Amino acid sequence: MKSKFFQSYLGFDDMSSDEYNLYFFDIKKGKALQQLLIETGQILKDDQQLFKFWAKELLYAFKDITYRSTYTVEDDITLRNIYISDLGIKLYIKKFRFGELRDNTMQFHL
Repeated sequence: MKSKFFQSYLGFDDMSSDEYNLYFFDIKKGKALQQLLIETGQILKDDQQLFKFWAKELLYAFKDITYRSTYTVEDDITLRNIYISDLGIKLYIKKFRFGELRDNTMQFHL
């Protein structure tokens, strides 16, 4: 899935071993939002500009999961999965698992 909110898949190596494949993803650095809030002792309020920005970015990320992914999300996405970097201007989601292939007969509309 190509999206600025998720790690990019770079490819795989299936020739090195007969027992397993190696999958390669780009590295996205940052700090989990849950950890960031605990360390700073801050509380996000819905009237703050930063909260509004992150909420908008999360909606775009969930839209990308819905429209660009061919798999379902297996686990809940929590503050532990939301990462913040570059002084708060970049938000992405990682460390969650995809499950089964999505049913192609279902239609998703905005």
